[in-house]
Amino acid sequence: MITYWQQENGRFVKTEWDERDKSQNTWVDARSVTREDIRILQEDFGVEQDTILDILDPDELSRIDKEDNYTITIARIPVFDPTGDISYFTAPIGVIVYPDIVITMGCNVHCPNIPCKERYDWGLDDPTGKSDEEFIKTANKIKEKILELQRK
Repeated sequence: MITYWQQENGRFVKTEWDERDKSQNTWVDARSVTREDIRILQEDFGVEQDTILDILDPDELSRIDKEDNYTITIARIPVFDPTGDISYFTAPIGVIVYPDIVITMGCNVHCPNIPCKERYDWGLDDPTGKSDEEFIKTANKIKEKILELQRK
């Protein structure tokens, strides 16, 4: 499913592609993608099929690649599951950046290879190998930072 978001009065607002304000940046949020969604990402946005397949691969390694029109970041993020035998596991997430804004999370490290107009480094500590409590604290900090961005 693909959802389109734009900022309006400092908040993200869901919009239809044909009704969006073309003078503003648009966040294309693709989750649980269908074959039709993959076609749209390929044909309308120029995302290569291999890039999409890499993002969908649960065993894909984290990396950053520069393509002709965009930069792709694939990361493995921790997912908390208090009901499982293992309290958290990692899942891949892909971020495709066309050069307007980049958000970096973790380790206070800037990514100089990714050009952008604005950069936010949230200075988060990596919770890998720490207690569940530390993991939850980091996840809550990420949530707070996202809410701060939505208010801007």
